[in-house]
Amino acid sequence: MFREAPAMQTPDRMSALPPGSSQGESNSDNKGNEGNTTPNVVFLQARGLLHAVASVGNPDVSEPPTLVPDFDGTEGQEVFDQTPAYGAVADQLVRNGYFPVPVVPRDKATYVSDWSTATLDIIPSWMAQYQNHGVGIRSGGGLLVVDADTYDPDLSAQVLGLALEMLGQTPMRIGSKGGALLYQCADVGGGEVWSFPDYQGKVQAVELRGSGKQIVAYGVNPLSKQPNRWIGGHPLTTPKSTLPTVTMDQVRALLLGLGGTRKAAQQSQRYELPDKLLPHATHNHLVSRAAQLAARHYDDPEAIFAILWKELEERREPPLPPQSEVREIAKWAASKGGSINSDLDAAEEFAKVFGPDHKYGRGVWWNWTGNRFQMDENGAVERAVKTLVRALEHKASSIPDNKLRTDRERLARGFQTAGKIAAVEKLARTELGCVVRPDDFDADLMMLNVQNGLIDLRTGAIRPTNREDLVTKVAPVTFDQEAKCPRWLQFLHEETFKGEADVVRYLQKYLGYSLSGSTQDRSLLIFWGDGDNGKSVLLETVKAILGEGQYALTAAPSLLLQQRGDAIPNDLAALAGARLVTASETDRNQKFAVSRVKNITGDERVTARFMRKEFFSYQPQAKLNLATNGLPAFDGADKAFINRLRVVKFRNTVPRDKINRTLKAELLTEAAGILNWLLEGCRLWQEEGLTPPPSVLEAVREYADKMDRVGQFLHERCVITKNAADKIKRPDLWFCFRGWLGMNLDNSNITLEQWTGDIEKHGVVFKPKSNGNPWFFGVRLLTEAELKARESSGE
Repeated sequence: MFREAPAMQTPDRMSALPPGSSQGESNSDNKGNEGNTTPNVVFLQARGLLHAVASVGNPDVSEPPTLVPDFDGTEGQEVFDQTPAYGAVADQLVRNGYFPVPVVPRDKATYVSDWSTATLDIIPSWMAQYQNHGVGIRSGGGLLVVDADTYDPDLSAQVLGLALEMLGQTPMRIGSKGGALLYQCADVGGGEVWSFPDYQGKVQAVELRGSGKQIVAYGVNPLSKQPNRWIGGHPLTTPKSTLPTVTMDQVRALLLGLGGTRKAAQQSQRYELPDKLLPHATHNHLVSRAAQLAARHYDDPEAIFAILWKELEERREPPLPPQSEVREIAKWAASKGGSINSDLDAAEEFAKVFGPDHKYGRGVWWNWTGNRFQMDENGAVERAVKTLVRALEHKASSIPDNKLRTDRERLARGFQTAGKIAAVEKLARTELGCVVRPDDFDADLMMLNVQNGLIDLRTGAIRPTNREDLVTKVAPVTFDQEAKCPRWLQFLHEETFKGEADVVRYLQKYLGYSLSGSTQDRSLLIFWGDGDNGKSVLLETVKAILGEGQYALTAAPSLLLQQRGDAIPNDLAALAGARLVTASETDRNQKFAVSRVKNITGDERVTARFMRKEFFSYQPQAKLNLATNGLPAFDGADKAFINRLRVVKFRNTVPRDKINRTLKAELLTEAAGILNWLLEGCRLWQEEGLTPPPSVLEAVREYADKMDRVGQFLHERCVITKNAADKIKRPDLWFCFRGWLGMNLDNSNITLEQWTGDIEKHGVVFKPKSNGNPWFFGVRLLTEAELKARESSGE
């Protein structure tokens, strides 16, 4: 059908409708147009430009026309219809940037079960095993296939013709019914399906193929029994990098302008018939067809009647139903559908068409990139709204009634103002197709998104990432279950924790636990030691694998430490969805912001906002890590905080002249292997838990004792007897404590009331009024003899 077709104007699927009925009735607004060609101008935004494509209007034909364009220059080009075998061409296709899939000869199926997630290293074995098979090309991964292989030749021709005209010339594969085009598209994701009613009222589908799909490139079509053909080049001669580059929104604009409806956005619509229509209920096909036309924003009853009547004449034997009944059905349908008249109508339309790829949550818009939702920082949503309002004007331009067309074009152009565009965007935020609750993003705490799919941390299985997963993070690493990391293991076991295999195993489990969104351990891991000991390299390497700004986040020390005023809400907002959060190199004199650390590592929700955005609440997923040379201070008597601490000492210091400045780069060459090491740690965590090794617990105890100045004083200068007969006045004990601080050159700033409370935490009873004085009971100062005995014993 495509090779012999003569050149003609590019058709407009929304072109004028056939007027009148077989009795000679016609729409009065069309009088005087007979024999004239009224061009309808298609305004669509693609490649950032506004294109106009003329179409022929209002042909009066008795049969549905078969419109086959010349595809802007493809006529006369060489047709490639050979069927090379998989084993002969797979390697060349790989060199050209494609992923070849073996398909069963004379079929579309493949015997390979994991072809959708396989990696390129499997290709040589497939070439040997399936050398005589046909050849498929896997879509996704930046390759979009616009597949218009439908039973409606008009639809196939129009979609392919306009795509070549507006999106760029590209190889076209011709199958049994239509064709398919190849484009580069970074945000293709899992693809989409768009539905179009054909001239018979049946629904035809145009598929935008993405990840998890493939197209048969070379082989015999099982329906036509003829070889698939290519025009304008084919994958063996056209590298993927040379294909035109498009965005999904550009392709959607084209299909929307042709009257398509995105299936993922379709909602079943129930029409309640008014009483006067009940007698016509036997004409179910007419009611359904009329509602379908109305849903496509045909709001002219006469236009709907014209289509219904023409279809009745073509497909039904007399007697036909009375025209009055058909007009009544058309009038009712027009009242239910019609054009977009308000900002709210436009927002609802935006949600249906663009909602699957543009979500509003956490006070901002998010855009689907192909493997995650990314915060909209470049105006993509506003551009999508502009695309929508341009398409509204195009739809209006296709109305055959001159007066109604003029009115609707004026209404559509009214949406093309800054105020209207902003109003539609704002209203769309709360539409069900767009709005997302904060916790619905990254909701599955045991799923990790990587470059080639979503890993289930419970099972280790991987599958393609879908829009429905609502993930906002992606690690910049590709999962390869066979990858190893010998340099990484050498760094840990021989250069950093030599002789401390239990610490390495604990870190493997803890960092594997950090792949998840769980915070059940409620801990703060401190990497402590003098400089040049590997702690920064270790954390920076893991952060690079999880992705800075993705699952990993570098926080300012102020997130964990006390500061004047309130915490900066934007700091806390950035933590939403982050799983590994690190801070480093704190001042030795600073103190932990204990309540904030408890909040982030606990079960409490956090309320925050991005700068100049709305507040939102979320459940933290972050595991906090601090790499520091000096340990921050905290209240050493706060047992709840101490229980959250995990301290890993880095004992090995590398001499300056032996520091490997390229160590991190060397380790990251094993990124896929280190990911497997982390995944194994995640598995071990789920099986064994996170019990720290003795050296970590001992470091925590030493740290806590050092921070408990009151406890140290009581241990060195007092005896807690729990005997009420042993007592001391508070001013006397306070004087002794201040003198002890001075002897230890400790300038700790502690108030009398804080100190009193800390004394009580150690089991000493305080009575503010006992015989007119504040007393401590159950404690006494050591005698001189007792002090000398302790000093001699080394306590």
